[in-house]
Amino acid sequence: MKACLLQISGYKQLYLDVESVRKKPYDSDNLQHEKLLLKLWNLLMPTKKLKARISKQWADIGFQGDDPKTDFRGMGVLGLINLV
Repeated sequence: MKACLLQISGYKQLYLDVESVRKKPYDSDNLQHEKLLLKLWNLLMPTKKLKARISKQWADIGFQGDDPKTDFRGMGVLGLINLV
């Protein structure tokens, strides 16, 4: 029983941790967020240089607009982390 309760407690903490990241919005002023976004670009488009942070090129990898930060509204930083 103790092992089961510890397991349940661990899952609850995992859920809370993930939800905390999901609620954190993407912030273009946050250098870590920007680095992660550029890492995503470089992983998916290693031979194509990104011309500008806000660019129509983002559509090439599936983003809806010129600025990919708007696509992370629902999932926050968690969405970007999962893509990378």
